[in-house]
Amino acid sequence: MTEKALSIDYEAIRPSLDIRILTLHSGSDNDPITCSLRRATRGAYKYKALSYEWGEESDDDPSIVIQDRSVRVRQNLIYALRNIRLPSEDVDLWVDAICINQADVAGKSNQVAMMGETFSNATYVIVWLGTAHSDSDIAMDWLSDPSTIQDRISSHTRDSLEFQALVSFCNRPYWLRIWIIQELFLSRSYIVYCGSKSIPDEIFDKSFLLLAATNSQGINLSAADYHISTHRMNKDVPSINCMRIWIALCSKLGFQCLREHDRIYGLLGISHDYKLGEQNIDVDYSKSPRELFIEVIQKRFLSWYGDKRICERLAITMNVELDDELRSLITS
Repeated sequence: MTEKALSIDYEAIRPSLDIRILTLHSGSDNDPITCSLRRATRGAYKYKALSYEWGEESDDDPSIVIQDRSVRVRQNLIYALRNIRLPSEDVDLWVDAICINQADVAGKSNQVAMMGETFSNATYVIVWLGTAHSDSDIAMDWLSDPSTIQDRISSHTRDSLEFQALVSFCNRPYWLRIWIIQELFLSRSYIVYCGSKSIPDEIFDKSFLLLAATNSQGINLSAADYHISTHRMNKDVPSINCMRIWIALCSKLGFQCLREHDRIYGLLGISHDYKLGEQNIDVDYSKSPRELFIEVIQKRFLSWYGDKRICERLAITMNVELDDELRSLITS
């Protein structure tokens, strides 16, 4: 999730009932990006949800036009919108940085709590990996043809351009975002975009499955394949995952987020025990990371005695110091 508020005049929305939808107006490649933003009752409108990396802030960040007002956004979002935009038809989107008022802490907390449903209700999820690099088109071409990917892997050496293209593709920063676990896990379907190329999920899933099965040469698939696997798992079997498993996996694989709170909030939509439990965690960004950590322990999503190592890892990633007072509290 992003942190810095955008200069948008937000219309108030009803907590837990409404979302905002960004309409990306049609245009040609070089036209300015113009959009409108409206309130919508959740579940009542069709839209695509954007899954992307927000990126680092820069003094050169460009602007788009929303409701006739110039709004600065990150460069990666500009690239995504330009590739999504159609020449003669508007596109309805849900984009977290724009559709959530980052300056409204209570409103943001409510919208984040709804994010799992927001992504599961989307017609499909647009996975934006970023702009094309020198070798990304090679990787996209390979992944778009599952019937040949195993032969291609076996016929290329580890230091070949084609092999390294796949390595670079799997190491893109996008794959380490903690939020994309639920964004892909809960999606009905998704389309992967990298530059001007795109691949539908059924092809992408199959290619990664075959790539993992053929991976004797050591491509580090860990984060990328993990996300694709969770999407396949959600399609094939009911969710049986609990928060402690997600926390442990995210710690092991090194997933990243901007705020310590999102180590927990980014997993709520896919945690079976959270969705069924009587003691739910309320998303509240006004809490300190320490307060949230204590809540996770006290509500038994983690047992200090049974999950000591997980608790310690979570404390480290949330920048919570396990001092004597805290240890005494959570083991009582």
